This record gives sequence, structure tokens and C-alpha cells, in this order.
Amino acid sequence: MTICRFLPLQDVDELRQIQLFTSHVLSSKAESCIIIGGQSFLRTSLLFQAALSYASDSDQVIFICPSPLMQKPLHVSGMIEPTPLVLECIKMVYITDPAGLLKYLCEFHKTQLLPVAIIIDDLQHYISHHSQDQSKEAALVKLFAMLEDTTGYISEKRGQPCHRIVSLNQDVCQKNIIKRFFGDLWHMDMNENKGHLFLTDDRVPAFRVELQTEGDKQIIMNKMYRLPVIQDGE
Repeated sequence: MTICRFLPLQDVDELRQIQLFTSHVLSSKAESCIIIGGQSFLRTSLLFQAALSYASDSDQVIFICPSPLMQKPLHVSGMIEPTPLVLECIKMVYITDPAGLLKYLCEFHKTQLLPVAIIIDDLQHYISHHSQDQSKEAALVKLFAMLEDTTGYISEKRGQPCHRIVSLNQDVCQKNIIKRFFGDLWHMDMNENKGHLFLTDDRVPAFRVELQTEGDKQIIMNKMYRLPVIQDGE
């Protein structure tokens, strides 16, 4: 259940609630998640929080992004803190071009580096040089497939799952294609009240997680709920 990596759902009742809403089940399989939409900085913050969670057991995490982060990601209240010990387990990798990203992923087949997770922030950057939507989708699918192949190889070599999480700023790929490569698809949206945002599970659009930013310090999970069902004729 990838959402537990970046939101404070350790409480048994909350876990049961989200499983009831979305049919998620806890398993030993590799986690795969994509977050689409919302503000870039908030997506980055959630992905970095996931990196902290994976690294909390002293396992190495690869965090790939186009350039060094301009500001410190917001911490999610109630989640793993960015202590020096945990941060040491996160390897920041800055790759500016798609060819470089594909090459880097291929190199895992030749090295002894076996991370617990590979996280790629702002995947949109690596297809931005394409002008046609069809070309963007094809390039994105190529990256999806390479990432899936790489984490599958690492999982086999280390004897334990290697997880993968990515983010996009907008839909540029058919949903059925995305679901071939990712078990979890979350949409991030801002509401009219500044500082509030929603995460929506694509499989159950009525399921919402409401978050709020507290200045430049942290992200707080306000609540999670399911929208009421509107009966025909009402």
C-alpha cells in the first residue's frame, strides 16, 4: 500500500478504512505508484517523504530528479523525520536528459547497487522535448517499461522487492497504459482554499484524502473520506 509511505496511516483503524474504500491489501510485492497533477513542489514533497520511509530501515533509496531541489521538501506530519542517519540512505541523482535517464537505469544490470526503491520526480521533464502528444506518450511508455524492468531485475537480485514511485504534472498518457505499469494511481488537485489539496484514488474516484500545508514547514493530513453517492432522481 504505497500511500502509507507518504501519509500517516499507521493506525489500524485508518488502514482498515482505506482498504475498505479502495480494496488495497498489504502484501510483500513490489509497490508501484504514480502521482499526477497538483503543484510540483507538493508532489516532490510527497515523493521525498516516501523516500524517507523506505530509507528508515537503513536501505538505500535512489531519488532521481532533473536538478538539485531549490527548497527543502515539506515534511508530512506524523511520518518519518529527515534525520541525518535516514538522509544518508537516500542517494540524490540529477539527470537532465532522457537518454541519460535510460542509460542510468540500464546500468543497474552492471552494478552491485541494489536499492529498496527508485523514485523519479518530474518525469514530465524527460519527455518535454517532444511536441506531439503521441510522441510524448511513446517516450513515457519507454521510460515506464525501463523502470519496471530495472526494479524487477533488482528485486530478483536482492531477493526482496524494489519499489518504484514517479510523478507527472499532467496526464499525457492513456490511463489504461499507466495501469499496466503502476498498481497505484493518485491524482492531486487543489481546491479553492489556498493551501488545501486532495489526493484521489483513480480506482475509487469518490475516495479522497484531504491535505493542508502549514506554511513552509509541513503537510498535514486533515482527513480521508468517501464522497456520498448521489441516487438517481435526486
